[in-house]
Amino acid sequence: MPTLLALETSCDESAAALVRDQRVLASAVASQVEEHARWGGVVPEIASRRHVEALPGLIERVLAESGVAMAELDAIAATAAPGLVGALLVGSVTGRTLARLHGGPAIEAAAAAGDPGRFRLPKGRVSLAEGGFHPYDFSFSGLKTAVLRLVQQLRAEQAAGGESVPIADVAASFEQVVAEVLVERTCRCARDQGLGTIVMVGGVAANRRLRSRFEQRCRELDLQWRVAPLAYCTDNAAMIGVAAEQRLLAGRVSSIGLAVAPRLALEDAAQLYAPQPPF
Repeated sequence: MPTLLALETSCDESAAALVRDQRVLASAVASQVEEHARWGGVVPEIASRRHVEALPGLIERVLAESGVAMAELDAIAATAAPGLVGALLVGSVTGRTLARLHGGPAIEAAAAAGDPGRFRLPKGRVSLAEGGFHPYDFSFSGLKTAVLRLVQQLRAEQAAGGESVPIADVAASFEQVVAEVLVERTCRCARDQGLGTIVMVGGVAANRRLRSRFEQRCRELDLQWRVAPLAYCTDNAAMIGVAAEQRLLAGRVSSIGLAVAPRLALEDAAQLYAPQPPF
């Protein structure tokens, strides 16, 4: 039976729970009633802030009490309506973020026992305005659509008396084509541009199939290949600290007035250390 992490942030109480087979394995609630009482009602902005503060601790608590690891979750549920918009966003964004951080390992686990060559899936290509395709860029939107249609077809065949959907083979085929695209185009770019080293970072660098294919291809092309240990491939503070130390040693310090921004181009990163902060 599936194991779910549930989040509730619709009003003035933050809550998290672990549920399996219709049984509550753990449940925790943080109430804001007393804080809002002095205002005569719920203050939406305050409620949202308190959800942000309380939710991480509540999630850790129910995971610990239930003995369930994040990797064991099959799904994450969060209240989407009705409720206070800001408060609902906290739970919704938290749930989707956790799902994205942990939906990749699930594919890798499902693909472990699968046949990566069973289904032929398209390699995403990006068209050029003048015709043809970009030699290095890639897009996986078409691939995702192809997988959706494949699964729909397999389910229809199952309903008609065929075999059950081979999840492991679908996952392995998907993982294989993604790895092929990333490796092929990255290595092609390195060779074309006269680069001798490829560095792989970010959450995708935790995928074992991708790491293996990169290592093999770089060896064949006599390219140097560098990748962080698995523990440092997903979001972590260690990478922030190492990067900050390098800049500190180089005498680059940000203004105390530096704020935050949702987007920043890599080529604009130096502006973070300007006397007048960019934002």
